[in-house]
Amino acid sequence: LARGLALLRRAWPEAEEEVRRRTWLIVPLVEPGTVSYSHLARPGISYLNVFRGSLVDLADDLLHETAHHRLHAWQETIRFSSLDEERRYFSPWRRAQRPLNGILHGTYTFLFRTELLLRLSRDAALSSARRRRLRREAAIEMRHCRMALADLTRAGRGGELTGHGRELLRSMARRLRSLRAGRLSGRFEIGIF
Repeated sequence: LARGLALLRRAWPEAEEEVRRRTWLIVPLVEPGTVSYSHLARPGISYLNVFRGSLVDLADDLLHETAHHRLHAWQETIRFSSLDEERRYFSPWRRAQRPLNGILHGTYTFLFRTELLLRLSRDAALSSARRRRLRREAAIEMRHCRMALADLTRAGRGGELTGHGRELLRSMARRLRSLRAGRLSGRFEIGIF
């Protein structure tokens, strides 16, 4: 974990600070098929399969769950969806139908993953082959985020998002445009606050 945080700090210091600020307990998992997860009811606790992959994967998992914690914290006080019963949309990450909230969370967290991958792809300490793979993974994530944002846009037009939800959607769309243009923010920020 210390090495994963160090890699994150080297690639994106603001993201590493956010992990330290939002994640106060890591529960290590050894479960085949499980990557990581967190719960709204357990803020700041990340369940990570710490032995499943590379150090880059671990840094990514730390960041991913931290992004969920951040969005969960907002959801404690504001609503993004205007409907009590959410329609389902296709999740490009799970390749299955998911509630609107799942698509919001997926898009939000994978935009941070995309930026991390792009930042790491510029890290001269990694092999050129590894940097190319990271750029390919980032391109795939950008495609997935674009697909999800299209569905979220339709949901917003259909009245399924609150004003805060539409604001978050606009923020995520701006972030994706910046990432596609190769502009990295330097800040750990997507959102409305």
